[in-house]
Amino acid sequence: MSELIIIKPCPFCGSKVTLENINPKDADEEMYMFECTNDDCASATCFGDYSTDRATAIKNWNKRVIKHTTYISNAGTVDIDMR
Repeated sequence: MSELIIIKPCPFCGSKVTLENINPKDADEEMYMFECTNDDCASATCFGDYSTDRATAIKNWNKRVIKHTTYISNAGTVDIDMR
């Protein structure tokens, strides 16, 4: 019995993410696309991962840097919560 792996939400807005296998038929590796379901998410909406299998792609997607950053510029201050 295989272990159920939960896909973490979008690291930018926290919304649900979809996962699709998009590899070409003649590809040597699997290609997976993770897409944020939030149409208003200001981040990139598609993230690819070349992996040997679906479980590895999900484990790679789920990696997160736990950090809080403050960016200061002439336009103002932005707090960024890196999930």
